[in-house]
Amino acid sequence: MTARPMLILQGAVFGALLALFLYLTWLVVAVHGDTAGGRYHVPFADFTNIYAAGLLARTGHVALAYLAPSFEAMKAALLGYYPERADWVYPPTALPFGAMLSLLPLQTAFWFSRT
Repeated sequence: MTARPMLILQGAVFGALLALFLYLTWLVVAVHGDTAGGRYHVPFADFTNIYAAGLLARTGHVALAYLAPSFEAMKAALLGYYPERADWVYPPTALPFGAMLSLLPLQTAFWFSRT
């Protein structure tokens, strides 16, 4: 194959991948909430549990993760709604991952964890 057809093929593949990425991004935003309005409901209880417990661990309040009423109230304040399931049942060894995620804003951490 000569150089020109190869460049055309590479451009077409790049364009198709870009279109697929944009479609999937639109699909995730359409399904999971309005990111522009600041309302962002993260539907996965495990993710929000890990994020919230990591935030508590990073700020020095790890014991609150193991007290269900406190953890539930913290998650309600973080998410803007009362979560269906708000209990931390994981061992402390799972907290470093949550602490790293909690360095990012909630929405960004959710997108990062989904990739």
